[in-house]
Amino acid sequence: MPMIRARLLALMALGLLYAAACKGNAADPNTLVVLAHAPSGEVRFLQIGSGKVTGRVQVGGEPYRLVRDAARGRVYVTDRAGDSVAVVDVVNQQLVKQVRVGREPRFAVLSPDGARLYVALAGEAALAVVDAERLEVSGRVPVGGRPAGVAVSQDGSRVFVANDAEEAIAVVDTALARRMRQSMVVPGGVRGGLALSSDGSTLLAGARGKPALTTVVVATRSPREFPLGEAGAPETVLATPDGRFWVATLDGTETVVALPAGGGPPVPVGVGPQPSGLAVAPGGRLLVAAADGENLSEVDLEKGKVTRRMRVGPGHTDVAVFSKSALDSLRAKAGG
Repeated sequence: MPMIRARLLALMALGLLYAAACKGNAADPNTLVVLAHAPSGEVRFLQIGSGKVTGRVQVGGEPYRLVRDAARGRVYVTDRAGDSVAVVDVVNQQLVKQVRVGREPRFAVLSPDGARLYVALAGEAALAVVDAERLEVSGRVPVGGRPAGVAVSQDGSRVFVANDAEEAIAVVDTALARRMRQSMVVPGGVRGGLALSSDGSTLLAGARGKPALTTVVVATRSPREFPLGEAGAPETVLATPDGRFWVATLDGTETVVALPAGGGPPVPVGVGPQPSGLAVAPGGRLLVAAADGENLSEVDLEKGKVTRRMRVGPGHTDVAVFSKSALDSLRAKAGG
């Protein structure tokens, strides 16, 4: 009898540990969520614990994509209508500056050292380079076509630019500030955003005109397609920081698809009309902003299901997150 009781207690303890581990995967309630809201021209702030919008900053135009600058406590917001990038202080929740970058800025990426912001200008067939300290354009690199997605190598030496008008990904030498002669050829082309795998070895992009994810091995420039098994072509792509999943939003649908990076079938998750923005919250849950939907969805990628829906209203095109510890550190630094 004592042995049976001991075994029962051991099983209960394991159950509690498992529950705690599962709970630990949920987003920290103190996480600050930043949302781009195109209809109002606002950047909005939401505390994930309450699921309520707690602040707003007017940036004007048509906010499209967010780039997180964790070291400075900022987000950079591309504005397709205003031909600019808005710089927003997330600690004090205020606009720092509007930087005019050129016609129709789309996706952007921050260099690994935080010194430069690279912005794809679809209306100028160019890549704008913004000095992140001085907050002014320091250069412009012609890349051809209609540039969209942009990613940067882990050592910062190269910028990769997806192009909606060519069957190639342009490669920019950042030291020389010019496009390299040899592009990464992708038969059929790519569309939308561009991302780099967590180990820096592989580029991810949406295949043009089909429900598939295109990958390109950086070292060999070898492309490969992974069917996603759903209707709609990928628009936004993301590689999770833990290296386990590649995620894509599907244009014109209510679905995001998670593809296990190590192999396995794609996992579709319904999140609401026109999913657009993706971010991974502390704890590992995926956050999805749906441009035409009412909710910000929290997704457990391991289980392939939505674990929470936060009603924020339609029109949100992108999402970024800041942990409480990162914000506390920034506040302490600012306080001297």
